Amino acid sequence: MGQHAALDPICTRIFEEHASRKRPLTHRRELLMALRYLEPGDKLVVQKVRFLAQHMVNGIEVLEELLNQGIEVKVLGGSVAGDHDIASDLLDQVREVTELRRSILTERIKTGQLAARKRGIIVGRPKISEEKRRLILSLGNVGEPQRFIAQSAGVSLGTAHNVLRSKNLFES
Repeated sequence: MGQHAALDPICTRIFEEHASRKRPLTHRRELLMALRYLEPGDKLVVQKVRFLAQHMVNGIEVLEELLNQGIEVKVLGGSVAGDHDIASDLLDQVREVTELRRSILTERIKTGQLAARKRGIIVGRPKISEEKRRLILSLGNVGEPQRFIAQSAGVSLGTAHNVLRSKNLFES
């Protein structure tokens, strides 16, 4: 059954997001419009909780955030189907399962990385030379923007940020 077929008979208006659902709630235009459209006593209706985010794990987190803001949510299907107006025992149980799932995935990744290392495959971020590290720090000390620093050192923006951040952590 399509989403519209499930939602049309019970909703006065349907909002659709076509962009990534990975963004924080404050950057989700359609969801924010739907929340502004709600009047006291109304509920936000979604077919499945995973439609609130990229994955069910994140969907649960978005559902919790909505509930914490006092927004009632009706989920039509899936493991958390039902009406939700406060964090329920069911959500606590589902959260535990999703956390377990996340830890299993993390363990699988670590196991795969270890197996790759044993085969001689390098995994993870590449190590940067001490020369590049000094260049990043010196450019950071004179106030250059991080994007410029990364380009000058030939590293990613994240690597430049991490080097500069680690310097600040050690100086504190």
